[in-house]
Amino acid sequence: MSYFRKINLQLFAADNGGGDGGNADGNDADVKDGQGADGQNTNSKEIKTYTDDDITKMKDDWAKEQEKINQEKINQEVQKQLKEEKRLSALSKEEREKEEQDAKEKELKEREDKLLFKERLSDIKDELINRKLPTSFAVYFVNEDSEKSLKAITEFEKLYRAEIQNEINSKIKGVTLKTGDSSSSDGKSMAELKNTQKQTTNNPWAI
Repeated sequence: MSYFRKINLQLFAADNGGGDGGNADGNDADVKDGQGADGQNTNSKEIKTYTDDDITKMKDDWAKEQEKINQEKINQEVQKQLKEEKRLSALSKEEREKEEQDAKEKELKEREDKLLFKERLSDIKDELINRKLPTSFAVYFVNEDSEKSLKAITEFEKLYRAEIQNEINSKIKGVTLKTGDSSSSDGKSMAELKNTQKQTTNNPWAI
């Protein structure tokens, strides 16, 4: 078993020369643990410690709480099953057979719906791949009518392409490409300046 004790760290404070570090007359003995010279509490926050026994107890309490919750769920499920058995026992043989048949048909339909959904989803993904569109949107285009699915994909493609183009335009907006062509204003100015310098150099009477 582990134990912890509170330790007054002030007792271990270094006394460098005794002048500034503490009272040389021994008045420090009047200062109580956790209190200043004026009697006020100097502890800003109490540190809580736990023993191994405390931690073990907390684990046991948590395990008991989880066990209680699980047991309640089990009891609820048992009560549900007993209630259903009681209801079925009150039915005639024909009624029970009909309910069993309906349950089987419902389960079969759910399986077929899941399989059909996977097939449609696969077809949608193939279509998106062919159009170079992200397949993460495939689930939103699954429809019982394949024509409606294709129409929705086409509309999405237009919006998607337009959004990409807008993004590209926003990145190149304001960028001026300097080709040095003399047809541009900058190119024309540079050409005129060079011609002027050349004429001045060839003119012997130029100052």
